[in-house]
Amino acid sequence: MGANCASNGQACAQGGSQQSPRTPKGEEDDVSRLTMWEQDVEAVKEEAAKRQQRREQEAAARQARIEAVEMAAEEGRGGKEVSGATKTKTKPEKASKEGKTKEAPASKNGAPVADVEMPKAEERTKEPAQEPPAPPALPSPTLASPTLPSPTLLDSAKPQAVDGNVQKEIEEVRKTVADLSLVRYLLEVKIVSAKNVPAEEKQQFAVGLARCDNAVKFRTKTAATREKAVWNQASKLQIAHGDFLTFRVQDKDSEDPMAFIARTNLDFDRMLPAGFEDELDLEDTSGNKVAGSVLKVRVRVHGARVATGQE
Repeated sequence: MGANCASNGQACAQGGSQQSPRTPKGEEDDVSRLTMWEQDVEAVKEEAAKRQQRREQEAAARQARIEAVEMAAEEGRGGKEVSGATKTKTKPEKASKEGKTKEAPASKNGAPVADVEMPKAEERTKEPAQEPPAPPALPSPTLASPTLPSPTLLDSAKPQAVDGNVQKEIEEVRKTVADLSLVRYLLEVKIVSAKNVPAEEKQQFAVGLARCDNAVKFRTKTAATREKAVWNQASKLQIAHGDFLTFRVQDKDSEDPMAFIARTNLDFDRMLPAGFEDELDLEDTSGNKVAGSVLKVRVRVHGARVATGQE
């Protein structure tokens, strides 16, 4: 055996370095694996083409929806009524757009692409958008009664509820008597200011308050500014039904309660029952109104009662 090995040593060494030849079965396995790899590549490509196709179809669908919404908005702005000619013209355009969006490109391997149903813009535009109804017109604010206190009072006026109570009290007192001349009204009269008093230059003057044409019962402090004199002085007095108030601008040194530089009257109906606050035109000694000459007064009514005895 040793001799055989020695004699065959070269052949054994050569046989150990040689590779075994490939069999036909091994080659078939390689071909099979190559075929499977190519099929996988084609499947991946086909899947990528399908995804691209779906994206294009979705983009086309979104564009169709956008066009439908824009068309509906335009029809809503144009009004509720759409002419038949406009509808006829719009429908073919919609159909052509839908036809274009339904046509999808074929995949790279030539496989047909299934049609995708697109949203029907026509159904969306059957009812045009309606404008919201206009809000009902608000009633115009009512003007305040001229007898209510002005917002430019120099001091705080009484609430309107109190004035209403006073007016109600006056009406109840009037109902209790047959002769209104028996009713007496309690007033608070404030002499606020005067402008452009027809007095002599540097002449000092005051304003006196009287009931009707009687003598002055109350007089303000003196002032010397003819263009704008301010007093803000008040007095309480009682008047009968139908009486009026007289305001006399008097020289400060005058001792005659009936004398005056200028004067003005406030009638009963202007101050009863709700009170009064406004400017009154001043008249000179001849009874003529002086341009721009006014006296501002305020009258508040505090109540009423029935006279007793010889009042």
